[in-house]
Amino acid sequence: MNLQPLYDNIIVQLAEESNKTASGLFITSNHDTTKTATVVAVGPGRPLMDKTEYQPLPFTVGTTLLIKWGAGANGYKFKFEGTEYFQIDPSQVIGVL
Repeated sequence: MNLQPLYDNIIVQLAEESNKTASGLFITSNHDTTKTATVVAVGPGRPLMDKTEYQPLPFTVGTTLLIKWGAGANGYKFKFEGTEYFQIDPSQVIGVL
């Protein structure tokens, strides 16, 4: 990927999820939830006080994350070279899987 995010932005691809149970029922969700996503690009980090150095993020490309989803924490959806990605903030990351 030729896209380099700025600052502490994280670019992810969401994992495919099924909204259908094994028995064939469809699950609807209108509340906050979590999703898994794979990191495809990471910015240099949060700028420090002098703005010449950055505090790096603890994620690398290929890391699988558990992220908050819903209630304004959906990230910014965009397409790049025909593929759908989301830009998320580090505060949306719950943990590394």
